Amino acid sequence: MLSSIGYSSSCYAYLWSEGLAADAFAHMLAHGGCTQENGNSFRKEILSRGSNRDPMLSYKAFRRTEPTVDALLIRRGLK
Repeated sequence: MLSSIGYSSSCYAYLWSEGLAADAFAHMLAHGGCTQENGNSFRKEILSRGSNRDPMLSYKAFRRTEPTVDALLIRRGLK
């Protein structure tokens, strides 16, 4: 049976990371796509921080707002 805690937490983590990826992609598209400015912001706020800062704080610094599920819902055809 697939009722183990490890399996369900893995599914949740996968969905959460898919939501953040969709949100980040939508943010990039809304701000000109893959521009040097967007790339520099991603590098500065996420990649260069590593584990020196809470990952959600890094994401919020890059996105300049809380993440939303809107892009994930659109990607899955639910909105």
